Amino acid sequence: MKKKIIIFLLILAFLACLLGLGVWYLNSYYLPQKLKVQITQTLSEKLNAHVALRDIKFSLFKGIIIEDVRIAEQKGAEPVFRIKHLSARFLLLPSFKQKKIIFPSINIKDAELTIVRLKDGTLNLTKFLPQEESKTSASANIPFLIYRVTIADSQITFVDNVIEASEKQTLALTKVSALPGPAHISVQIQATLSNEKQATPLEFLGKYIYATKKIEAALNVKRLNALPYLAYAKQLPIDVKAFTFDSILINSDYSLLKKQLALSTKANISNAYLAKDQLLLSGAAAILEASVTMDLQKANITGYDITLRNIKAEFQAPQLPAKTFIHDAKLTIRPQGLKIEAAKARLLDTIINCSGTLEDFANPTYTFVLSSYFPLTKAQDIAARYVPGINSFTFDGS
Repeated sequence: MKKKIIIFLLILAFLACLLGLGVWYLNSYYLPQKLKVQITQTLSEKLNAHVALRDIKFSLFKGIIIEDVRIAEQKGAEPVFRIKHLSARFLLLPSFKQKKIIFPSINIKDAELTIVRLKDGTLNLTKFLPQEESKTSASANIPFLIYRVTIADSQITFVDNVIEASEKQTLALTKVSALPGPAHISVQIQATLSNEKQATPLEFLGKYIYATKKIEAALNVKRLNALPYLAYAKQLPIDVKAFTFDSILINSDYSLLKKQLALSTKANISNAYLAKDQLLLSGAAAILEASVTMDLQKANITGYDITLRNIKAEFQAPQLPAKTFIHDAKLTIRPQGLKIEAAKARLLDTIINCSGTLEDFANPTYTFVLSSYFPLTKAQDIAARYVPGINSFTFDGS
């Protein structure tokens, strides 16, 4: 019995030595000297860029570990993409059975991506994309399977050189999780969007469907100053001086084939200041329901339908004798014009019901219907004070 135990222990010791020698060989020669060179050369050729990584090694507990990956346009340039730490566990025996390397999880930490919109409207990332897509099935050529990707403590920086006075936008990724499936990839993101003036937490749930090449996504944002982002809406018919979302939920449908984006939004708005000619709507609050379609190739809005409910605001116009306080109004904005319904306004301590339309933003035609009830003596006083030449009229009845 003792002899069998000794033989068993010797076999274990022999296997441990083999395993130790294998790990030593991988970390001392194969990974840092052969595989590292193969990875950097292959990626540099595929991306037409300079790819470098500081170290690659193997751990029995974490799998493959890659340190400090950098992708830049050329050697010595600032990296467009950088990963400080990447670890990938893989299953050995199932990989032999399926003839594919199986990764149960890939973990990325401290990644940085810089996206720049150049003067000609293109993105700097397009330089790193392959010129031609493969016509063969994507799943047939992939030599590996990935079950989960997790990204933590990373950030995406966006700089726009097309929009004047554009602020640098930074998306700090607290956690990103991607779970590939047989029909789609599910993505969950927790992040903070920030610029020089604000920091906004957001949550994102998305799904990429292989068959239709569509992205379906939902974005939940808390307290966002929307003014820096309205520069992309070149066709807005009004001048927006301030616009804040207290909360916003956006559902999107993006077609990669048509390069079109459809958005539907529901949000609570506060602190909005809108102007058109000499008209000013200030301190506005409302519930927003909107749908927008965009051509991403041309960065243009191709259609929109915007409805604002429960509007509360202060309204000023040169035709009005004083500031007007609006509440319970409904405003619909479309490319053809805008429509006001069920609005109640308080002007000179008098409640006025208002509805109307504005047609053709380029050459506007206004139609408004106002109704109110107040004493005739007050009506005559208002007319005499604010409407020149009205003094000769006499008001009778009620």
